[in-house]
Amino acid sequence: ALTYATLSDAGDSAKDWTVGASYDFKVVKVFAGYERSSNVGTSTAGTLGRAAVAAGTATGLNAIPAANGVRTETNSEWTVGVRVPVTTAGTVSASYAKNRNDIDNTDVSAWLVGYDHALSKRTTVYAAYMRLANDSASSIEPPARFNNTNTFTSATGENYSGFTVGVRHAF
Repeated sequence: ALTYATLSDAGDSAKDWTVGASYDFKVVKVFAGYERSSNVGTSTAGTLGRAAVAAGTATGLNAIPAANGVRTETNSEWTVGVRVPVTTAGTVSASYAKNRNDIDNTDVSAWLVGYDHALSKRTTVYAAYMRLANDSASSIEPPARFNNTNTFTSATGENYSGFTVGVRHAF
């Protein structure tokens, strides 16, 4: 699969493209993906622009002051993984992902291992363990699936690990 998206607002632009593939060898299913997004800003107004920086209300990319009226951010992420059927009803999965942001030279990586067991055609129980590692300049929090209390406060360089169990039912 390949996707491309672009957004423009008052002199700012954002571009994003993703590519992903998977193949089922029957004894193992492998998958991989890559995403690259870039943001360029030159405006002094608009929701993506520098006015929010000046007003102190900006977040994320908008909080980065533009040098010579232009700011550029590039973010890239890749992921690889496998799903291995171990019984007629059970599947073990593992994946690894790495994200790099060039505006502040930060890296974050995460790996996950899990098990899904089908109780019926529509009901599955699952368990998973995840480890997220921020570099010394990064402060990414764990995904909601591992942070359902929303009590994490992200600190620069902090690492996280979590375990989740649950039941999925398709209606």
